[in-house]
Amino acid sequence: MSILVLNMQWVTQGTEMFNQKPERGIEFLQEHGVLTTPLDPHEVAIFLRENPDLDKKMIREYICKRSSRGEDEDGGPSVLGAFADIFDYAGLRIDQALRLYLETFRLPGEAPLNFLVMERFAERWHSTNGDPSANTDAAFRLVYSVIMLNMDQHNHNAKKLNVPMTVEDFVKNLRGLNGSEDFDQIMLEAIFHSIKNEEMVMPAERTGLVREAYLWRVLQHRGAGNGTRYRAVPAHHQHHARLLTVACPPTMTALSAAFERASPPTVEELETNKSRETGALMALNGLERCASLIARLP
Repeated sequence: MSILVLNMQWVTQGTEMFNQKPERGIEFLQEHGVLTTPLDPHEVAIFLRENPDLDKKMIREYICKRSSRGEDEDGGPSVLGAFADIFDYAGLRIDQALRLYLETFRLPGEAPLNFLVMERFAERWHSTNGDPSANTDAAFRLVYSVIMLNMDQHNHNAKKLNVPMTVEDFVKNLRGLNGSEDFDQIMLEAIFHSIKNEEMVMPAERTGLVREAYLWRVLQHRGAGNGTRYRAVPAHHQHHARLLTVACPPTMTALSAAFERASPPTVEELETNKSRETGALMALNGLERCASLIARLP
């Protein structure tokens, strides 16, 4: 347990340093054994994706550096390639996969770096899905079209200059670009309506309740993914009490917020105690369980 707590302290300090200067943060984590030496690109990619406290701009800066792209003279490891490959896009449409990808960092402003980051994404999406695109080039054309569609539908300056595309325009613009064939029209129509109905916006650009609702959907999506794993702890374990004191405060805060914002349960729900069908009762049930656990602390 003491080793775990110590590692968390190093991770917290390393995260703060990464948000100031990414290379120094990574070096600090290597010095304290959190990351291996020599650097393992896959290990770094996991750290970049799974650490919610990292600055999205700094993640972009780090993965887009020449050394992280594997373009140094010494043929250094490609963190960018490992970062792109860590995502599981199997069964996801390209717009769904792109939303997942762009949740983790901010796109670079420079066109060449933007091109490179999207090229790595297209390679990964094509390798995990195959059929929707004839090759990686076709996948890249499609992802570029999705980004342009998002701008066309939701950028106010673009709307002033041009009439937003219709679904027919979107399908027509991609005609013959899937190798020498067309992309599946049903898929293109689904992509169009998804982007039209919900703008693709970076988490850092969202505010207020819109941001909270978006992050909740992100959490739900991640929880349903193939990469999510939960480890059951034995019913009677010496560390339960210590872990509860750490986990309980944020849990109580989250459940209280959910209870306050949930719609009041109906009379029927109260009489039948349909706790799984109303957010208020689910949150209240969670609060009662937390209180019961706290009462049992020594």
